Amino acid sequence: MRRVVLLMPLLTLAACGNTTPTPDSAQTFREEWLRRLPGILRDTSAFQRQILEDGQVTAAEHERARLAFIGCIEDAGVRITDLELDEHGQIDLLGVAGEGADATVKSCEETFYGDVREAWRVAIRPDDTEETFLGRIAACMAENGYRVSSDPANYLQLKSEAEGIGPDAEGQLIECTNAVQ
Repeated sequence: MRRVVLLMPLLTLAACGNTTPTPDSAQTFREEWLRRLPGILRDTSAFQRQILEDGQVTAAEHERARLAFIGCIEDAGVRITDLELDEHGQIDLLGVAGEGADATVKSCEETFYGDVREAWRVAIRPDDTEETFLGRIAACMAENGYRVSSDPANYLQLKSEAEGIGPDAEGQLIECTNAVQ
């Protein structure tokens, strides 16, 4: 069985940060990342902790984590059938096949890539705020013919609006989210 796994951004910065940003509390992604870093370092794997300890991720460190993630999947006997990277070297699309593929991808991501990938997103756009990030997603949705709030309060609002439109809009939301990162 062939499965395509969209490594949709964890959106922990957008979905789990402030759900109703105000002008006084609008933190940049970098500020929010540094605030959350002690907890991330406590909870992440030893492999990722070594990369994240200094509070930043270089392109070489991101690549090392991505390659370790892919190697983990392959070492578990899961075949990678499709792999697409974006312009920043992040995995946009991952197709996998084999017994236990979904569980393997999840386990390997938790061990080698998830937190590093999130930190790399911060490194790419450190001065973004949740508000600007969500605005870019909403603009992308509009450009693709889906009417959603142009000034959403949080990612869950966008998700709810897309769900109300239908499955095509939900898929477009994932594509727009990946595209603006």
